[in-house]
Amino acid sequence: MNLQTNVSNHEIPTRQLTYINREASVLEASKLMRKSGATELLVAEETDGMLLPLGIMTANDIVMRVIALGLDPAVMTAGDIAWPILPAGSWPRGNGRAGGRGIGRCP
Repeated sequence: MNLQTNVSNHEIPTRQLTYINREASVLEASKLMRKSGATELLVAEETDGMLLPLGIMTANDIVMRVIALGLDPAVMTAGDIAWPILPAGSWPRGNGRAGGRGIGRCP
C-alpha cells in the first residue's frame, strides 16, 4: 500500500529517544534524563548485540510512582516502572478513555 500526503519529509517532526537498560536504577534514569534533557526514556534490554525495547518511562512516572510513594529510587529499576510497549491497535476500546477504565491519560 502506498500512502501519499502533501507533507514533505522536512515537515515531519522526528526525535531520537534516549534509552536505558531495564536493570538500571530509577536514580540512574533520572540522572540520564537530566543530562540528556529528555523527559522520557525507552527502557530496553540488550540481547545478542540487539536492543530490545521493553517499555517507556517518563519523568512523571518517577515522581508519581516512586518519589510520591516514598519508594527508594536507588533500589527501584527502570524496568519496575516502565509502561510496556503495546503493538499498534492493541489498546482495548472503551468510552474514549484508556481502556474504558476511567484512566484519563496514558504515559
